[in-house]
Amino acid sequence: MSDVMAGLRARFAARCIGDLTRLQALAAAGRMDGEEARALAHSLAGAGATFGFPEVSAAAGRLDDAYVEGRTPSQAEVLTLIAALEAVTPAS
Repeated sequence: MSDVMAGLRARFAARCIGDLTRLQALAAAGRMDGEEARALAHSLAGAGATFGFPEVSAAAGRLDDAYVEGRTPSQAEVLTLIAALEAVTPAS
């Protein structure tokens, strides 16, 4: 892997810390049906694959698909994305 790509992967993983916090807050507040949750899932679905995190991309893609289908993602789908994000975030 090139140094540039390794740097981009590291930056994405660091960004996931904030995304994870936002997702957890939205889920805790019961706001997974809003535009913020929809935009976050869509962004992570594309970026996860781009930066080499297929688990994040797949989990976020399932949320994104739910929104496209006109439904709110299930708790299981949300928890799967949370777990995927936790797996890629740098230890604090």
